[in-house]
Order: sequence, then C-alpha cells, then structure tokens
Amino acid sequence: MTTENGGNAFSVASGNELRRIEKSPITGSCQKKYRSLGLSKHVVLPGYLEGSAYSRALRSLDVFLFLVPGSDGTCRAVREAMAASLPVVTTGRGILPELVGERTGGPATGACGLIVDEETEPMTRALVGLAHDQDSRRVLGEASRHRVVMLMEQSAASRRLLDFYRTLRRLRG
Repeated sequence: MTTENGGNAFSVASGNELRRIEKSPITGSCQKKYRSLGLSKHVVLPGYLEGSAYSRALRSLDVFLFLVPGSDGTCRAVREAMAASLPVVTTGRGILPELVGERTGGPATGACGLIVDEETEPMTRALVGLAHDQDSRRVLGEASRHRVVMLMEQSAASRRLLDFYRTLRRLRG
C-alpha cells in the first residue's frame, strides 16, 4: 500500500471492504490500480469528507490504517479515529508511536493499536489479524477512546497544562 499526495490519504478496513478516505482528491491512477487488482467490489472511494459525513465514515469502520504523517505532523486523522474508538494500525514514523503505542504509568496506559514496519506484509498481517479478532479490536478501540478522553480532550489537556505551569512556578520559587 502507498499513499498519494504526500501522505494525505488513509485507508481502513471495514468488514470485507477497504475504504479509502482522502484528504485530497482521488487520482485516476489510484482507481486504475484498484481495478487492475480486481478490488473494485471491495474498495469504497468516497473522496474528501467533512463534518458529519466524515464522522459517519469513521463510525462505519472496524480498523483504521494510517501509513505515515503527511503535512499534518500532529496526525489529526489518527486522533479522530481514536476518538471514534477505532484500533489503529500504523508505522513508527513521527509522533505515531507516542499516539498509538504502549504507555506505562499515568493515565491511558496500554496500547491503542499496532505499530508495524512500513512494508505491505506486516501491514496486511496486522489488518487481517484484527479483522479476525473482534476481542482485540474492542480492547484496542476502547483503549483508543480512553486515551483521547484522558490525554487529548480539551479540558484534560488544559488541566495538565495548568498543572505544568504551577509546577514551573513552584520550582522557580
């Protein structure tokens, strides 16, 4: 699997379909590739989605695949998928291991998904494995949502920032 347009697309598994949700327009070459592989009946290409259509698309998924950060180094799409209680399959680039990987101590411990090598075979194994393991999808999805609520939700992040400033002030004397 590859991304087009500098990593602005992401793919996800849903039932026996692959849904590819774009943050930029679909290219004709992408559609030709899916057709040449005989995947047309298993691939949904909705194009760029916003607002409630984007939320509905996320809620329809079983697993979220995010290859590499593109122009958004904060990986907002991954955080949105986590907020939708989706397990994430991703690579070890940029902030992705911190977002999805195993955490120890503090709130939101555990993993929210699987971090795999940037190669087709490990990505495929991870997706197929999760597709066949509803319990793992549920556990990772719940951990994803919990991590967002505990660490990324606006009020929780604001409290942590205030605590940080109070600590700095106390240390400064």
